[in-house]
Amino acid sequence: MVTKKIKIYIKILMCTIVAHNTLHALDSLASQTHKNESYLTEATSDPYPTEAKGEDGWLNIFVHGIISAAPVLSFETMYHIKTDNISNTLYEYYVQNARGNCFFHKNQTMQTIGLHKIDTCRTDANDGCPATAKLFDMQYGWLDPQQNSKNYYYTYGWSGLINKKRMYNDAKMFCEQYSQEIKKFHAQGIYPKTRLIGFSHGGSVCLQVGAVTQKNNIKTNFAIDELVLLGMPIMQDTDIWTHAPIFKNIYSFYSGSDRVQVLDFSHPKKLFSRRKFKNRNGFTVPNSLTQVRLEIFRAIPYKSGWGFFKTPRKKHGNLSRHSTSLRKCSPGHCEWWFFGWTNKYYRHNFALAPLSVLSVIPTIISKLEKSPVKPLKSDKFGKQITVQLKPFEESITIINKNKKEKTTFLANNQFDQLKNTVYQHPFTQITAKRYSKEVDKEIKKAKIKLAKYNKKHPKTKKQRKHRALKTHQKQIFKNFQNTLS
Repeated sequence: MVTKKIKIYIKILMCTIVAHNTLHALDSLASQTHKNESYLTEATSDPYPTEAKGEDGWLNIFVHGIISAAPVLSFETMYHIKTDNISNTLYEYYVQNARGNCFFHKNQTMQTIGLHKIDTCRTDANDGCPATAKLFDMQYGWLDPQQNSKNYYYTYGWSGLINKKRMYNDAKMFCEQYSQEIKKFHAQGIYPKTRLIGFSHGGSVCLQVGAVTQKNNIKTNFAIDELVLLGMPIMQDTDIWTHAPIFKNIYSFYSGSDRVQVLDFSHPKKLFSRRKFKNRNGFTVPNSLTQVRLEIFRAIPYKSGWGFFKTPRKKHGNLSRHSTSLRKCSPGHCEWWFFGWTNKYYRHNFALAPLSVLSVIPTIISKLEKSPVKPLKSDKFGKQITVQLKPFEESITIINKNKKEKTTFLANNQFDQLKNTVYQHPFTQITAKRYSKEVDKEIKKAKIKLAKYNKKHPKTKKQRKHRALKTHQKQIFKNFQNTLS
């Protein structure tokens, strides 16, 4: 009985995908002939005065990922996301409710919707924003002790929905709000560089900034000097915007242990997303884009539980699988962005715990830029390079096909200082029970809202007929009362 039901569900899913792909057949043919002239145009003029640019620090903007669809995932939800039609659905209402619940801000760098400055003086545990800003400031101080410029920190909150139209509108709102914010800096004679850091589909929203400026032929008063993408699902409808001239330099980080990055099914013509940008008809990976494979290792204690092996003891050539002293501990999807008090998916033995990969991004990028080992360009994927971190021995190794360089990573107990900075905030572990309680609460609200909507807007023919009959009966009863009075 169970196997029959499973077969029926599989048939329904396959029929849905086939039907949808058939509906989009004409669009597919049209998109194949789409020209790249609109986003391969010459770069706009530099908005910064040459004498002031680069002397006033960095303006860092953090863009969070989606609100997970897992609690309300079903064949119906998958169909709505696949067809880009999520209006007035359980998925939309749940995400809207969860996005407004500050409980889901506690374990990540995330604030309310819109562009908001991070108050670095805060010591509360409402969200991970002040902790992240302090970690960035500490690393900038270590990397360049003589710097006199100040760094600024913002978050940009968006809808969190897997929907191309909503992401585009969110990017458009970002351009408007950031343009107003940068005007305030320019009015004071401050011209900072802009670093945009996007996690998961937050990176898709960042790339849509290029779409907004190119499609509307907008000349902005800012440029994105550095775009950092962390675990972003690579899709064909967003990769083309890496050519947008507003992006000066792009780093795309990915990990072989990130299983979620390749599970996005929202593209209408592809089943799943990818980890890497890839050359194809109508698109080539730009020279401004560097794809970084991040590998992290952790030390294995003695069987007695005391101490660690001082030097790796390899049995075979594969360091990650056959070393008695090391294990590969590359980041999973949530470990790119979330801190260690996350309820699940963040491993208790993660090599950077309780930090996220985001927390050490300034050091990684600085080491990449200063290293003599440069990314090599391949025919399929453009510029690529591999970074290996071993926090327990304070080392970072940068590798390309021809050579590698091993150098210091956060020396002199600096890694411990970063951890202690995070521990100064009164964060508490989010339990699975508490998390499920908050999720169930938002789902319940969403179901009530959806029921009210469906009552007013019946979908099926039978429901519409029943509603029309009830409306007619109410009108007759109302007329009868009027006649009696």
